[in-house]
Amino acid sequence: MYVLIDGKRLPQDRHYEKMPDGRSIVSGREAKMLGTLDGVTIVPNTPLLQEMIARQQAEREGKE
Repeated sequence: MYVLIDGKRLPQDRHYEKMPDGRSIVSGREAKMLGTLDGVTIVPNTPLLQEMIARQQAEREGKE
């Protein structure tokens, strides 16, 4: 499981992979330690996460 979250809500001393829209990708295990899941997107598996990344990249390329 992955959680997509605004990077401002995360510890600044850590590096997180980013979605094309700028949200950070956090593992489910680490997200549980954040305390709240308000305002986040939960992605249940890796194939779906990869599909979301590809779709966002395609949308961004189409707008440029």
